Amino acid sequence: MNAPLNTLFTDIHAHMLPGSTDAPEGILVSLTPEEAERVLSHPDLKGKFSVGIHPWDTGRPVDWPRFEEMLRHPAVIAVGECGLDRLKGAPIEVQEEIFRRQIHLAEALGMPMILHVVKALDILLRLRRRERPSTEWVLHGFRGNAAQATQLLNAGLSLSLGPRHNPEVARITPPGRLYRETDSAV
Repeated sequence: MNAPLNTLFTDIHAHMLPGSTDAPEGILVSLTPEEAERVLSHPDLKGKFSVGIHPWDTGRPVDWPRFEEMLRHPAVIAVGECGLDRLKGAPIEVQEEIFRRQIHLAEALGMPMILHVVKALDILLRLRRRERPSTEWVLHGFRGNAAQATQLLNAGLSLSLGPRHNPEVARITPPGRLYRETDSAV
């Protein structure tokens, strides 16, 4: 996928309704690996998806070969929701290792990443400097202040804003790196 996500989608982060299999047009739907097993096998699949190991799910074993296979599905165009959360999930060291593996897969497959980061911007920025990704990283649901946004933008990240966000962040984020999302079920 070569076009920026914000030229393809009006909502770059939503979740699947239980029992649903399609992503509405213009909405990038985030799937867990468990959801992806069900959804991606649907014969008449419609829409585009991201698949990721959420920080809250990092306490479970990961079948890495199967996860990579999911990412290679033609309907999957991004890795995520993935990232780091100091408030929930496995110990942060475990989360970091799982996140790093997803970074490497995103790089190998040339896919953007949709990131969930809570109280771990320091680790995110350290990993960004160390890994030097060529793919886009979009921090979803950003609610921080303008100083944090500037730091993230200067590090090369893009920001996705949901219904609750700091209006100043929307003003200072360049249009090509500003995304919108609902983070709701569709």
